[in-house]
Amino acid sequence: MNDDIGVWLARTGEALASASRWIMLAPVAALGLQWTIQTHAPVSYLATAGLIILVTSLLLQLALMVRIEFDARILKCAASSSGSPNEALATFDEALLKIGLRSSLPGARPMADRVMGVTRLVRYLAAVSVAQLLLLLVLGIAS
Repeated sequence: MNDDIGVWLARTGEALASASRWIMLAPVAALGLQWTIQTHAPVSYLATAGLIILVTSLLLQLALMVRIEFDARILKCAASSSGSPNEALATFDEALLKIGLRSSLPGARPMADRVMGVTRLVRYLAAVSVAQLLLLLVLGIAS
């Protein structure tokens, strides 16, 4: 792969991952609002179940955000490395292997595959956020 394309793929993945931080803000704000309403309203099983689901999905969002942030930093390092981004990521994969965060090296993963992986995580994050907002809407209508 052309090194210039690899650099731009890495930069694009890093930018996408960094921008995804904002996706989580709306559900967190809505959850805070729902929590406030819940504490001042009579207890309902539907609202309690909804709140448990929301908190659980918030933990899933947090795990996704940690992984996306990790990928963003790695892609940024790859894009700014002195060699090609693919060489930098091959060295990164070897480092993961040495510290036990990877069980084996199946071969070099192309930069495009890595960026598609980050894109998939961002889509999952957006889907969880939309589901949370829909649940909050349903809970708001039901209460």
